[in-house]
Amino acid sequence: MIGLSKDQIILLHNMIYERYGGDVGVLNENMLDSALQTPFQTFGGEELIPDTKDKIVRLAYGLIKNHAFRDGNKRIGALVLLMLLELNGYHVKATNAEFADIIMGIAASEKDEDDLLKWVDKHLISAFEQRLNAAGIRMRVCEKRTPEEIEKTLEAIYETGVMPDQYEEYQCETFEDLIDFCRDNKVDVVFAEPREDESYLLKAYYLNKCYIYDQGDLHD
Repeated sequence: MIGLSKDQIILLHNMIYERYGGDVGVLNENMLDSALQTPFQTFGGEELIPDTKDKIVRLAYGLIKNHAFRDGNKRIGALVLLMLLELNGYHVKATNAEFADIIMGIAASEKDEDDLLKWVDKHLISAFEQRLNAAGIRMRVCEKRTPEEIEKTLEAIYETGVMPDQYEEYQCETFEDLIDFCRDNKVDVVFAEPREDESYLLKAYYLNKCYIYDQGDLHD
């Protein structure tokens, strides 16, 4: 796991103070040490929290709840959460309101560590979406829709005005086939229909063509 030292976290807190104001400095060294050390505790030579993502969530939760700093405990916890997730290959996609809701809920004891972990899992960008983004393609998650609903959405995105009455469907054997189709035809939006097994059916539209890729597992 790529981590942050105690000195680095204190430096980040000082940067928050310089930007947003408030009281600067550590209020309780022991509580800060507890927040930083708890995720890495062992018993009998085995880690109590072996998963990297779970460690990050526990650390952030501790920073928010332990009130180790004079001020800005929610902000430092939120910042460390996002920073460590990103450093360790986990990419989060959420609105400011969604993020503020979970952080404020934890601070108010309306939500707990398990809620934070579930929130992170829900808002992680899957590996295949990261690959789409790297290729300059956005993914729009939607429920299964009628051709008329798809047409309206495509008109709004591409502003083409006139859409075909029907689409010829082509099955992509690999994820790379879908990306190649999008690149060749300058398609920058792929529609994703969620399945009951937490997989997606990806569809890319261009003129009267619809290229389909049946994505197996959400986290692959």
